[in-house]
Amino acid sequence: MPDTLREGERYTGLMGFVTRFDLPSPKPSVISILGSGQRRQVVEAYRTIERYLASYDYGNTPEMELKFALRYKTTDLAILRLAFESMATADLEAWIRSEPNGTFSPGALGSSTSGSPARSSISPTPAIRQQLLPDKHTVLPGEPSRRHRVTDNLPGPPALDLR
Repeated sequence: MPDTLREGERYTGLMGFVTRFDLPSPKPSVISILGSGQRRQVVEAYRTIERYLASYDYGNTPEMELKFALRYKTTDLAILRLAFESMATADLEAWIRSEPNGTFSPGALGSSTSGSPARSSISPTPAIRQQLLPDKHTVLPGEPSRRHRVTDNLPGPPALDLR
């Protein structure tokens, strides 16, 4: 099977969350695997398997799985919600504080985190970057948050239950 791990490989991104936290969700439409000998992509009828070189590895922590997912993959809000429920809030906040001007750490902040430091005056980053994959993302114009340096362009209110 194309998504079977070989020696020295591991899942990352959304599939990393599913396996790390044993999430009760289907596999994501894009399965990311780190540590292969060369960059490869296999497109099947209902999913895509992408293999990345070890140089793409941000680290083997939930926060770095999130960074990879935000950087390289389409967004699956159901998996992200379940992952956020399983992640340690203190570790997530520590990552955000360690990269205050990072492109992906503010996007992970969300509206539920309080007591986070005020962001710099750099323009806000959209929570979902539709321009990367416009055929796969539906977003709203969004409201910018100066404090978090994120434009909340997610469809639906924060209380939207995706389960």
